[in-house]
Amino acid sequence: MESLKPSNKMLALVMLIPLTIFCKIFQFNVLPSKYFYDSSRMLSMSTGSNTMEAWGDAYEIVSELFKKINILGYTSLQDWAYTLAFIFIFIMFFMIIRIESLDNLQLFFVFSSVGLLNIYIFNISKDVIQYGIFFLMYLVIINKKLPKILKVLLCFYIFFWESSFFRSYYILMGILFIILYILIKTVQFKVKNMNKKTILIIFIIIFVSMYALIYTSQFISYEDYERLINVRYNVPNEGAVSAINNWIDDRGSLSLYMVNYIINAVRMMFPIELLLNGPFYMPFVVYQGFILYYLVKTMGNLNKNTNEIVVLTLSSFIAYLLVSFTFEPDFGSFVRHEAATFPILHLIVLDKENYKFRRKKWKEESLIPFIE
Repeated sequence: MESLKPSNKMLALVMLIPLTIFCKIFQFNVLPSKYFYDSSRMLSMSTGSNTMEAWGDAYEIVSELFKKINILGYTSLQDWAYTLAFIFIFIMFFMIIRIESLDNLQLFFVFSSVGLLNIYIFNISKDVIQYGIFFLMYLVIINKKLPKILKVLLCFYIFFWESSFFRSYYILMGILFIILYILIKTVQFKVKNMNKKTILIIFIIIFVSMYALIYTSQFISYEDYERLINVRYNVPNEGAVSAINNWIDDRGSLSLYMVNYIINAVRMMFPIELLLNGPFYMPFVVYQGFILYYLVKTMGNLNKNTNEIVVLTLSSFIAYLLVSFTFEPDFGSFVRHEAATFPILHLIVLDKENYKFRRKKWKEESLIPFIE
């Protein structure tokens, strides 16, 4: 395992602005026009220029929001992109300051995140709203003055709040968050030694819970249930080279749907098939590898001494993943939306209390030799 280096933390802080500028130049001078399709539509709607046809739902919500906060009279994508980038990079500066130090892999993760966030998230977009939602959750999780139960309730409320005005399926994340929090707390105090078998059992319980949740939903709203299990057949993704198409025709069958769900979950966490579309997708595969690596390592260290930041972060991030396995139409959207979870994701990868504890345990007890 690589040693922590204080100099890496300084390098990460120093490079935030130069990397941001480079990414924005790359974004507006190299990327093709298809990458600005959604942003251009929302800009047109927010300014009233009518250069593109207005759409409803999330597009209308985002465009109205940017219309209200446009006190400087911005009329171009670049205006919003640079402003949002520097605001959120400034906030990221203080996130990283919390970290004790970084090893080389963590430093690379930070640089990768800065690149993805600046190119795909920090623009006039739907994803910047999602980033803001997870930033609110981050503020709740790291607050040392709030009692544990209040943190849990506030995190659930944030999921519920977003579902009420932006993305309705976030209520599923809220429910799964509660289930996962109870499960992880149980594992934390009942399981003495984490190993591959224990982690496998945890994931089996998680997928059974997901099955039960979807099965129950048909008795609450059968229309929503049908829309859920047929979502991949109703989302247009013809233009997406990295579309996630089901391997099995599961229309009308919940059991086959769950088989596809597990297959797609594995495909999305190990997106090796993306490389068949060319080397351009290598950064996405590497970034997903980072997330999987640190996610499994963190779970492998769960025990009664694990701090509450780790428990809350794992619960919220895994809840996000479980719902994403259902609703993400293509690999590009999945990684882009996943990058927008950086405020909580970096707590798994970088958090100083989490990493400090893990480092000590790896050295003294080698809790997860199957990864080392």
